Amino acid sequence: MLLQIAREAAANLIGAKQRSLLALIGIVIGTASVIAMTNVGQMVTAQALQQFEAMGTDLFTINISPTQTFKGLDLDVAERFADTPGVRVLVPVITGGPGYIRDGQRGFAQTVGTTEAFLNVAKLQVDKGRFVSTIDGSEPFVVVGAKAFEGGFGAQAITPARPGDTLQIGDSLFAVVGELGPAAFNPLLPVDANRTLFVPAPAMRRIAEQAKVSMLVGRASPGHDTRQAAEAVHRRIAEKAPGANARVQLAEELIATMQQQMRLFTLLLGAIGSISLIVGGVGVMNIMLVSVTERRREIGLRLAIGARPREITWQFLTEAVMLSLAGGAIGLVAGMATAYGFGEMNGIPFFISSQGLVLGVAVSVLIGVFFGYYPASRAAKLDPIEALRAE
Repeated sequence: MLLQIAREAAANLIGAKQRSLLALIGIVIGTASVIAMTNVGQMVTAQALQQFEAMGTDLFTINISPTQTFKGLDLDVAERFADTPGVRVLVPVITGGPGYIRDGQRGFAQTVGTTEAFLNVAKLQVDKGRFVSTIDGSEPFVVVGAKAFEGGFGAQAITPARPGDTLQIGDSLFAVVGELGPAAFNPLLPVDANRTLFVPAPAMRRIAEQAKVSMLVGRASPGHDTRQAAEAVHRRIAEKAPGANARVQLAEELIATMQQQMRLFTLLLGAIGSISLIVGGVGVMNIMLVSVTERRREIGLRLAIGARPREITWQFLTEAVMLSLAGGAIGLVAGMATAYGFGEMNGIPFFISSQGLVLGVAVSVLIGVFFGYYPASRAAKLDPIEALRAE
């Protein structure tokens, strides 16, 4: 019975090639939009999470800001917190102004005073020369980020400074001793390492006399809970620097927040793509209504010779679902091809999202049932005598 209905449905769709093709195009575009947007959203999510997870979930930061009773954390006090139990490494960070002068040209790059341990904590790579060292003391040495001379804030790019060159930061001349390779952005860090000038922490006093530690960046020891390690440092800050405004941030919390935001982003993309699918469903309904009108005599004849209304309903509903399935299959291939092309153009690894596959196919079938039911029920309710009189 079902096989016979399916054969008749396929024959009717092939017989009305032009109308079927128009309805098919709408379903193809809608399904492709849903699958492409959902898949792209998950690809972008996976890429972003992979970058952040590569930084390590044992990473934590403590932002320290002055208050009315606390004027700032001194470097020598901050360095005492490094031996906190459960903490593998703890690095002080002192931020300075965003300006420097290179061959008479003013550039913009954040200046950061820190120690040699920052290189490993932030997982940075030295491309040329070396990073700042504890033996540098307060010597005027600087390590430049990979994009520190590309301009910013509307400024033009400046001739890059290489190891051996000099930069004027504040009123002092600093010798360039190293250059970093490109680094992935880490929102937990206070600056973008690519556009930062790194100097030894004590040397920040050459730039600002009252240089204070604005952040501590650390990693928990293996086998220790990151939150407990960070809170242990936080308690010591409260003891040694009463009144300090210290705020803890954990990498694992940031990753969890990002996962939630990315899921919402993917759902939003899927919802936008679904609009096109609904439009395609309306096209299917219109085509089926026209088909019911044109085939009234056929419907009347079937009813007159004993066909039951539910069989008429199944006949037209099957046609709508087959049309939607065909469009969904083609849209599936088109959507995946679009997602693949997006990944290739933007350097994002491509993978097939099972969620996108299920969502695209399931929604296309539901669209066929939803928008095909009204024309099918309308056909089943036709009066056989009135239908046979139709021209």
